[in-house]
Amino acid sequence: QLSGIPVVNDHISVIRAKNKVRTMQVLNRNGIPTPKTYVARSSEYIEDVVDRIGSLPVIIKTLSGSHGAGVSIVETRNGLRSIAEMIIDNMKSGSLIVQEYVKESKGKDIRVFIVGGKIIAAMQRIASRRDEFRSNFKLGGKVRIAELTAKEKRIALAATEACGLEMAGVDLLRTKDGPKVLEVNANPGLEGITQATGIDVAGAIIRYTAAKGKRELNKRKKKMA
Repeated sequence: QLSGIPVVNDHISVIRAKNKVRTMQVLNRNGIPTPKTYVARSSEYIEDVVDRIGSLPVIIKTLSGSHGAGVSIVETRNGLRSIAEMIIDNMKSGSLIVQEYVKESKGKDIRVFIVGGKIIAAMQRIASRRDEFRSNFKLGGKVRIAELTAKEKRIALAATEACGLEMAGVDLLRTKDGPKVLEVNANPGLEGITQATGIDVAGAIIRYTAAKGKRELNKRKKKMA
């Protein structure tokens, strides 16, 4: 990008999406629904965070990570406090994300793949075991094609636009209050969504990238003319 080469997903957008806290801030600022999410910078705030979320268990996340890494479920206040003390206070990691656990999702979520402002494919991911809340394909989660509601489509597209991404995998939870955005991924994997839907997602990315390259080339030719 610094060399003037057109890219799909610019540097700032990728960095924004990689930081889970920043992503949640951007989504919240744009009125896009998400699970209740708080950032604890010290274990002393854990009690207040649980009170604000309003229920246990809760989901904890590190600031970055993919494929379900750095994500855990915590059942008790004491357990959460111990983890916070270890990660924040002792390991000096800086922050811990604490998020509402959406019970009705039952280990399922929706991955919506978007390229160039269009929904290319969508799949439902299902956790590999009843006691596993993470549905990631890389963790053995099952995948199948998903039919999206009009509201789910609008929210997924709005989340991608808010994060400034041209290509994204938006993870949605179906809750009793409607769809909520769990994460926005700047470099979503292709294997699961291709297997679930049979759609050539990689081809869609290549076609969009080639078209963008041609547009940029034509702009430069006009400037030089």
